[in-house]
Amino acid sequence: MAPSSSTSGPASGPASSSVFPRKKALGSAQRPNRTPTEPTLFSRSLRSSAVPIVPKSNGVKTPSKSLGLSLDLSAHSRGDPVGALRVLLKLLTSLPSRVGGCQYKLTPAEHALAVHLVGVVDPFVCHGARVLSVSTSNSMGVTLSGFGDVSFASLPTELIDLILAHIDSREDLFQVGLVSKRLHDIVFPQHFEYRVIRCKASSVKVWKHLTTHSVLARNVRKVEILDERERNGQVIVPRLLRAKIGPAVKSQGGGGVDTASSSGSSSSDEHDTKKLNIHMKHERLLSRALLHMLYLKEFKWSCNHSPISISTIWSSLMNGPGKGLQVLDVSDNMLFHPGLSWNSASENDTEESESDGEETGLLSKGSALHEMSSVVVRSTPHTYGAAKNPELGRIGRILHQCVTLKNLEISYISPRSSGTIPNGQGIPVNGNASTNTRTRPLADQLLMYTQFGSNAISSTSTTSTFSPSLTSLTLTNLRLTSPLPLTRFLNVHTALERLSLVDIHLGAVNQTNGWFQLPPGCLPRLREIRAPKEVINAVLECPLLNEDMRPDFHEDALPAAQTEPLENWRTNKRRPLRIIKGFKLSGHHSSTTSSYSRTIADLVFLANLKAYASEVSQVELVSWHDMDDIRKLTAAVPNLEGLNVGKRVGPHNGIGAGTAVANITEWTEVLSTMSELKELRGVRFFYEVTSPPTVSSNPGPRSSVVSASAAAHPTLNTSASTSTAGGPPQPPHPSLPTHIKLSATDRSRLRKNEEIAGLLAWKCKGLRKVDWWDDGRVVVLVRDREGDNMKKARWEVRKA
Repeated sequence: MAPSSSTSGPASGPASSSVFPRKKALGSAQRPNRTPTEPTLFSRSLRSSAVPIVPKSNGVKTPSKSLGLSLDLSAHSRGDPVGALRVLLKLLTSLPSRVGGCQYKLTPAEHALAVHLVGVVDPFVCHGARVLSVSTSNSMGVTLSGFGDVSFASLPTELIDLILAHIDSREDLFQVGLVSKRLHDIVFPQHFEYRVIRCKASSVKVWKHLTTHSVLARNVRKVEILDERERNGQVIVPRLLRAKIGPAVKSQGGGGVDTASSSGSSSSDEHDTKKLNIHMKHERLLSRALLHMLYLKEFKWSCNHSPISISTIWSSLMNGPGKGLQVLDVSDNMLFHPGLSWNSASENDTEESESDGEETGLLSKGSALHEMSSVVVRSTPHTYGAAKNPELGRIGRILHQCVTLKNLEISYISPRSSGTIPNGQGIPVNGNASTNTRTRPLADQLLMYTQFGSNAISSTSTTSTFSPSLTSLTLTNLRLTSPLPLTRFLNVHTALERLSLVDIHLGAVNQTNGWFQLPPGCLPRLREIRAPKEVINAVLECPLLNEDMRPDFHEDALPAAQTEPLENWRTNKRRPLRIIKGFKLSGHHSSTTSSYSRTIADLVFLANLKAYASEVSQVELVSWHDMDDIRKLTAAVPNLEGLNVGKRVGPHNGIGAGTAVANITEWTEVLSTMSELKELRGVRFFYEVTSPPTVSSNPGPRSSVVSASAAAHPTLNTSASTSTAGGPPQPPHPSLPTHIKLSATDRSRLRKNEEIAGLLAWKCKGLRKVDWWDDGRVVVLVRDREGDNMKKARWEVRKA
């Protein structure tokens, strides 16, 4: 082979023959051809964020090595701007001392180091100069010109982004964005637009955008996944994506697939396999986007009509924003499906479940969610995804990771085809267990093996004490085999302040004691309870104990089985119970209760309720039997501020819905005993005007209320009352204004309403809100006063 021409040429010594020909060979053979317009490495700005590639050293000693500078970029930390500035000054001051053509020139490795050092120093230059000006003026009396006071808007953009990342509320960000034009350009496009994302699981372009721009995905604090059949007006996405998903939203079909936004959209004649692949694609994109939302605080899932379930993306929530997630709200029928046992799955079970995406998401081991404060799980009344035999195994898997939970709500709603007649909440109207094709979930294991709190070691002893964190518990439409799991759960969580047990089947009660009972010292901080009469009576009868004498609960820790008398443990303190809801008055006023009866006599219940007469301020009944029940209730708790009597049952409920009561005098006599009553619900006093009133073009002063009401609702009347409140109601005005044209029936109803308003204002001094309508309106009694004396009262209809 012929010798290379690169080795021939004039030789000027050993150095020229060994070094310069090699550099010439590298330059001619390996350097790529560049166009005149293509920028070179040395033409880049020092403020460029791109880091050049450091070439490998050829063994020649460079000036930077002689100065003792390390060319390794990882050796210069970004958290040390002072050290980076020293190295940069040392490198730049060495340029004039270099010999020959190397003077004032940097090697590629030194240039990469300089760019890295400038990037470390740059965020601190502006703020450091302002601080330096303040410190210099204070110490030496010299002020640097061109620098004013340090302000938030003058900080570097990187620091402003870090500060705004700690603001979660969109309202607060909105106020910050209105401060200046610079803050507006930073807050709105990068933070305000990304704090809340509300869209469907099929919004592919939204998830692709968040996956691509991971920096923007970190600014998301709340994600709401809507149902595929929801209206498109509820979608909240960044303004940049609104025009992109607009045509896709309009073209969405009934199947719940975003056909316009999906690249692989399927027509109606394609197979179900391809449709399933589209849903799997939506799931993958959503999971990838969640992995980049590292600071997500709240996640709400309402995607019902889709094969995608919260179980399939749970692992992405745990690996991404899991540690900082605080609120979880799920409405999904698939979460109540059986398939996962409460106990930990073995390795064989895990391997077998890897083929099922839903089970794999929940079986994956995740860290404890210490920041999780609220978990709400509900089923939907839709038949899609509903299980015939629902279970709570999947929900237990999620709750097992929530260590310090404060609010827990589990509500099971029977599907519409299950043979029940649900009310507005999806619960059977009678409030009892109904026979249908689908059973209710069993909550024994969930209550028996779950506790929320932290173990703390006291300073006086080495033993750890359990500190419960749960303050609110809501269980709806569940069943128990026995009351023991519920009593154990309530006794452990002593921090409970709100308890709601709706349509809970307690199973076999204790036949020895006759009805449901709680261990002594249970629920010492309870403020609000919604439960059947038996559970409320157990809470009222349960004595409070001293904290240092409170025993640990076991199966025999009931009042009848205590070896030491309870009088030695009792305390005079009472629970701060303010609100009682959800019980019935059946009309059974016997003072004794059968030992095998599950119902508590009304007299026994009201006697226990009377002990809390000074604490209870609001009572809400489910139903009542006759007026004698209301009289006994008002006698037990006369200091009520709010009363909801619910629905009247029995042979005397001949009054239809929306009809005014006939015995208004009897009602006013009962209500007059409650001097602090302000709100009354469940009773209709006022008559409804069926024909719309016609208002003339020049109405008088007394028709202002009527005309405003007629404009809001044509069948509503709020006529002014002329009755005084200092004595019996006066006769109504002899004639209504002539500019209001009403029929004779409606005119008579208006006069009757005036009499009713005057009677209520006279008998019930503090009553203000009555007749709560289903459409969100309420009749308000307004009293006009002259000094300390009340002149007249009138009634108005307002929005609740």
